[in-house]
Amino acid sequence: MRFKEIFVDFDETIVNSLKAVCGIYNDKYNADAHWMDSRVWSLKDECPLLKDGEVTDLFSEDSFFRRITLKDGAFEVLTELAKDYPITIVSIGTTKNCTKKESFINANLPFVSRSILIPVEKNKLVMDKSSVDMSNGIFIDDVEDNLFSSNAAMQILYENIPNTDWNSKWRGERIKSWYDIYKYFE
Repeated sequence: MRFKEIFVDFDETIVNSLKAVCGIYNDKYNADAHWMDSRVWSLKDECPLLKDGEVTDLFSEDSFFRRITLKDGAFEVLTELAKDYPITIVSIGTTKNCTKKESFINANLPFVSRSILIPVEKNKLVMDKSSVDMSNGIFIDDVEDNLFSSNAAMQILYENIPNTDWNSKWRGERIKSWYDIYKYFE
């Protein structure tokens, strides 16, 4: 085994969070926003009627957790990898979001060994996971800043939406699907 543990982000890495937020937005405003066309994390380019900070609020709503779906192949690949590696989810969110995220993980992701959920308040929301020691593993995240600050033995960007404000500067490994991730471990 090359790595001792697999660390994985939750939002936009395991689950389709932006798709869920756009769905809520479309229902609320009778709009036709397309999450795959967004290039900014706030979704302001596709969801212009969202108020500042509203995306963060939506990530904590029950409707968000009812709408999120797993990325294609995430369940199958992570279930298979969990046979040889502990799987740790590392995610940041508001306290309310982290509480609901933990419930979702426990109910839907049986392959997870542990969750490290970092609660921060909305006005202090920072995208940084450097407080987690990942030196013995591989870290998969869709946000380049989390990868830049990580001490993981290997960092991989999960890039399902290319050229966004949260992934365009990453020059390391990039993958576009969970099936591509599996190839690292064959």
